Amino acid sequence: MEPNTAAALSSRLNASRIRALFLDMFVKAARKHGCNTTQLLRDVGLSGDILDSPYAWVKFSQYVAFTERVAEQTGNPLIGLELGTGFSPAELGPFHVLTMTLSAPRDVLHAFIKFQNHWQTHSSLEVHEVDEERTELRYVAGNDDIWPRRQDTEFSIASIATCLRHALAGQWRPIEVRFQHDISAYRDVLKANFNCPVRGDAPHTGIVIPSRLLRMSEPPAARSRLDHLNPVLEAHLMDLMRVEQDQDDDIIEQVRLSISKRLAGTSVTFFAVATDLGIPERSLRRYLAQNNVSFRELLQQQRMRRACQLLESSAQIPLEMIAEQLGYADAASFGRAFKDWKGVSPRRFSRSATQRKTS
Repeated sequence: MEPNTAAALSSRLNASRIRALFLDMFVKAARKHGCNTTQLLRDVGLSGDILDSPYAWVKFSQYVAFTERVAEQTGNPLIGLELGTGFSPAELGPFHVLTMTLSAPRDVLHAFIKFQNHWQTHSSLEVHEVDEERTELRYVAGNDDIWPRRQDTEFSIASIATCLRHALAGQWRPIEVRFQHDISAYRDVLKANFNCPVRGDAPHTGIVIPSRLLRMSEPPAARSRLDHLNPVLEAHLMDLMRVEQDQDDDIIEQVRLSISKRLAGTSVTFFAVATDLGIPERSLRRYLAQNNVSFRELLQQQRMRRACQLLESSAQIPLEMIAEQLGYADAASFGRAFKDWKGVSPRRFSRSATQRKTS
């Protein structure tokens, strides 16, 4: 049955945070719809004072809960997508000025990658080469136990696409957009918004773009005159947006994030995760033991969370595909592991989830 140690640790380590400026966008949208934002904030344990500074930190779990409540209260399940599509890079303040000093689209993208953890802790933007012609930009958020987070994901991907359009003067469109959550009910809306195929229940959330865009080097003339300001602006921004984290919490969160990133991709081994963190295997193993949690527990926890998300999807994903995505040898191995963890078979769990949705 489901172990308690890792679950209790996960609850204690709900450490992911996001800047208040992103919360403020949803607050303003809710106000336009006539919602009582004071009460909505209170419902998730926040007060309006948190919005006094755009750089204030908000717990990611509270932010996600608020965005989902706004979608529910406004009756608009596409509100995150719409806010991301209408996002202006100028809303990022001094960071937008920094991007104006950069000389190539790839430099703009790398600036977003470098600063991602300064906007949202325990998260990352990562570039993965699909092949010579295609590159995937993945959005990885920590805390996989925070689910659903549709509004955050669709806002993030749409705003990234908007910023890339600004950087490239509108001369591009994605090859494909991928979401980890179920999109079967509104796939056509997403496809029309991004002007490309959109895939749901994917192993990763991200945007696939033409690799040639990252090789473009000709900067707009206005930007080239500002190149000398880049080092100064970046230094000031790094200091302004300094991330202070509890070291103990951060290491275990990084282990969980590394596992999440490696699921459905490369091998999820202890050595690989230790390498990701830059920590010797023996030191990391000893550290986890001191905190009463094992690597196997954390791996199983991440696998089962993702399994539940996929089994709850309306898309009725074959067990073989779920097993492959989670790194199991076959559907039978996955089925045994799932039943040991949850006490029911994957199919029975999926049927119960469907009944809950329709009741």
